[in-house]
Formats: sequence, structure tokens, C-alpha cells
Amino acid sequence: MQYYLYLLLLVSLACPSRGATIFSDFDPANIAYQGGWGIYGTGNSLSPGAFKAQAMAFTPSFDAVLSKIDVAMFWSSGTNSIKLTLNSDNSGVPGAVVASWSLNNLPTFGFCCTAETVNAVSLIPLTAGKQYWVVAAPGASDTQAGWTNTNTLGVLAEQDTLNGPFISGTSVRSAFDVIGTETPEPSSFLLVAAGLALLARRNASS
Repeated sequence: MQYYLYLLLLVSLACPSRGATIFSDFDPANIAYQGGWGIYGTGNSLSPGAFKAQAMAFTPSFDAVLSKIDVAMFWSSGTNSIKLTLNSDNSGVPGAVVASWSLNNLPTFGFCCTAETVNAVSLIPLTAGKQYWVVAAPGASDTQAGWTNTNTLGVLAEQDTLNGPFISGTSVRSAFDVIGTETPEPSSFLLVAAGLALLARRNASS
């Protein structure tokens, strides 16, 4: 019986499940969120016929499984809806969609201190050192909304025509974070395998 207890302890030490911040550029000094990059469809009242989607890049420093994404967004007019996606990278701009969500009932422009949250509903692994994108597009043709800026400079991309290409650059980025569970190192699984082998030998000799 004691061998099983030892193995249980070994597994718990080797394969911890830890919640972790994969990326965040929320800035506490910028708590009164005002203004931000525009997000609007072709039927918006601000600039009829124009289209705008925004994308923010991030690169995990460790392997993880996505739990949730928080974004600081606001609504101005039209349909109160944003399509949020997690995209892979394609030569420095957003590539294939990995997961997608709809955000509705956003707070109105001038809100303070809140964030909208989307949760992963399936297993979404994120690889250390690999760039990903969080992309926000209008939820309807008349949507007029925005993604609140921070004081952080970094890589972002804009899509200026419906279904057109993204153009990337470095500028003031918008507020978001990516939260997940850190994936154990491969050496942890080797430690567990060694423990299982030891247990098997002990059982065979007893």
C-alpha cells in the first residue's frame, strides 16, 4: 500500500496544475479606460462603407492550455456585438482561426475598470515561443465599437477592408490578457514513468 502512496505523491509533484498569466498588458496606471482603436463594420455611422478590425499579438513564454481571454472593449453605436477570435500566426499577421467567440452587450464608451471575458470550451494548447493573435472584428455591418488602449507599445495589425489582408506594425496596443494552465515539462512525465516502472518491479518481486 505504501508504494501506491509514494507513487501518488510522485505524480502530484511531477505534474502540477498551475493557473498562470500567459500574457497581459493591462496597465493599472491607465485605470480610467478612455478611447482606443476603432472596430466598425461597413454600415457604421462614423464612416459609411469603411471597415476596421484590430488584432494584438502575444507570444507565450511557456507551454500552456488556454483558459480564458479578457479584453477591455466598449460600444458606441449600431449592433452591440464583437466577434473575438484567437488566431495562429502567418508570417507576422493573423493566420488561421483557432477559436472564436461573440461578445455582446459591451459597456458604452467612457466606461471604467471592467473587462469582457471569453472562456475556452475545448482544449486549446499554446506553444512557448510561438506568436498568436487576439483579433476583434465587428459583429454586424452597423457595429461601431472600440478596443481600449494601454500605455504599452507592441505589435498589432489592422484589417482595413472586409475580408482583406491584415497590415502589421508597432504602436500603442489595446488592453487584454490571456490566462491558462501551464503544461508540465516533458521531464516530469519521464519521472512519472520511472516511478511506474519501479512500482511494477516491486510488485513483481513481492
